[in-house]
Amino acid sequence: MSEQDDLVERLRELLAAEATVREVRMLGTRALMVREKLLVGALRNGGLLVRVDPGRHEELAARPGAAQAVEEHDLKVIGQPEVDVTKLEDGDVVEFTAEVDVRPEIELPDFSDISVEVDALKADD
Repeated sequence: MSEQDDLVERLRELLAAEATVREVRMLGTRALMVREKLLVGALRNGGLLVRVDPGRHEELAARPGAAQAVEEHDLKVIGQPEVDVTKLEDGDVVEFTAEVDVRPEIELPDFSDISVEVDALKADD
């Protein structure tokens, strides 16, 4: 069984009490819909994408976790994080690691000593 299959199976067990759970495959993700709304997406590598209510974004961003790690290390994040759930216990514990791409720091050399000569162009009729 793949990591994605294992995660989907565990999610289905957790959502067993829901009346309408539907699986949709999209872009390599197996998304679980509850009452026709996207709830979670299981990635091929076992990572987990989770939808949260937009009204809770600020509250959730203030919790200890990825946002604090980004700020603490002054990371310039590019794109969405890839989350790998390492422990999932019903109603108790969710542990995960998150991997993000960051913008590299690039120091440009001093170009003030560089000169360029360009030949004059002539227009012909």
